[in-house]
Amino acid sequence: WFVLGCGMVVMGTLLERIPELQRTLWKAKPENEGKCHKGGLFYFARHINYTGYAMWRLGLFLFTRRIELFTIPIALCLSFKREMVWQHARNTVKYGKVYTDYAEHTKKMVPGIY
Repeated sequence: WFVLGCGMVVMGTLLERIPELQRTLWKAKPENEGKCHKGGLFYFARHINYTGYAMWRLGLFLFTRRIELFTIPIALCLSFKREMVWQHARNTVKYGKVYTDYAEHTKKMVPGIY
């Protein structure tokens, strides 16, 4: 469990941070101002960073095997569900058809699954 937990913490942290860095660098370019970012790791899932966030916290639970830490990924997933609904509505208004087309063809959190 220790090795699996450590691996999930590392992979989850990377999966959370790398797409955010990619988006930040993309948005810093003047030609991308006001455009919907759907590249980098966000190409594979609209909220891939949330997947990483939940993954590293689940890894922390596996690493420590402290049951109270298991409640964190569960609570996060419930929170993410609400946040994703809000972001979908906001991005639909902000980006229009570009975003709705992206949303129709891109899973929410886990590429190819959800």
